[in-house]
This record gives sequence, structure tokens and C-alpha cells, in this order.
Amino acid sequence: MKRFSTILKYLQDQKRYVFLYFMLNLLSVLFSLVSLGMLVPFMQLLFGKEKIAETAPQVSFSAASVLNYIKYILGILIREHGATYALAAISIIIILSIFLKNFFLYLSFRVLGPLRNRVLTRLRADLYTKILELPLGFFTE
Repeated sequence: MKRFSTILKYLQDQKRYVFLYFMLNLLSVLFSLVSLGMLVPFMQLLFGKEKIAETAPQVSFSAASVLNYIKYILGILIREHGATYALAAISIIIILSIFLKNFFLYLSFRVLGPLRNRVLTRLRADLYTKILELPLGFFTE
């Protein structure tokens, strides 16, 4: 843990970049879950393996309720516009979410690169300073 806290002290002046990195990673994970994780339930609803909800579910911030609400909206699309329109909408949503997942992942790597280089540069400079301050007897023994 001491080594980890030593590395973290080099990140103290880079807090906004660390926060930006974590937010971009969080968005990437979110769109990753939407992209392929919800494909199977949507297809089951679209092809009649699952019943279409008639009433809107209660909205809360749990994964199951969000999925049920999305299924309700998809059920509305199927009833009002047909299965082909709903399939096109699902395809567009999946393609868009995969694009956004990769975009946010790319941005997080773009933020991480300079951050990592700054930490390594400061770590190397501190190590070089430490080696210069050592007495000559340290190197002869």
C-alpha cells in the first residue's frame, strides 16, 4: 500500500485529468452495456418470444427497471410502426452505442497517455535527484 500511495502523490496536481479519465471510462462501460448486452432481450421482444408490456413500468435507477422501460418503448414502436421499423431502430441504437463506446474509450486513452508520461517523468526526476544526493561511499561499496 505504501508503494501505491507513493505513486498517488505524483497524481495530486493532476486531479482533473484523473477525474476526466474515470468519467470517460464510465461512459465507455455504459455504452458497452447498452450495445451488445441488451441485444438479446430486444430480439426476443421483437420476434415474439417475450410478451410486449401494455403499461409503463415504474422508473427507478436499477438496471432491471431501466431495461423494462426500454422494452416498453420498444413495444410501443412495434405496435405503432411494425417490426421492421423497430428492427431498424434497434440496429441504429446498437451501431450508435458501439461507436460512442469506442469514441469514449479512445478519449480516455488520449487523456491517460500524457497523464502517465507526467507521472513517469516526475518519478524519474525524483529518482535521479535521489541518486545524485547519495554519498560516494554508497557506490563504492
